[in-house]
Amino acid sequence: MKWHQVLQAASDLAAATPALANIYGADGFRYAGTSPYVTPALEHQLVADGEDELWAVCTIQFDQWCRTMEDLLASEHQLRLLFHVETQRDYAGMPCWSQYNDGETLASPDRDGAFGRAIRFRMSTLRERYAPNP
Repeated sequence: MKWHQVLQAASDLAAATPALANIYGADGFRYAGTSPYVTPALEHQLVADGEDELWAVCTIQFDQWCRTMEDLLASEHQLRLLFHVETQRDYAGMPCWSQYNDGETLASPDRDGAFGRAIRFRMSTLRERYAPNP
């Protein structure tokens, strides 16, 4: 099980990206549901995990809350540049494949007037061994 490491590494990478930092500010990156609703904010969470064969697969969702549609489009563009890649990348010391999965518009009465969109990425890392070596 590596999803918690992948989630943290993905969040750290997003927060270290200058274009995203310009949109969300220093305090705009957080795990979903851990802080009061504010805009702008980029919230991350795990929405699915599983294992098949030797791959541990998880789906990470970023909830983008922006003040303008232009910021939302720029945010999604940067997230796709970071996490929709054709080759394996290293995320905090873990080799990982990541690709765009899907997205949808978000709506929340607490964020009336904000532009919101969820975007999901499928992340695949090599599975840990659960049985001790013989």
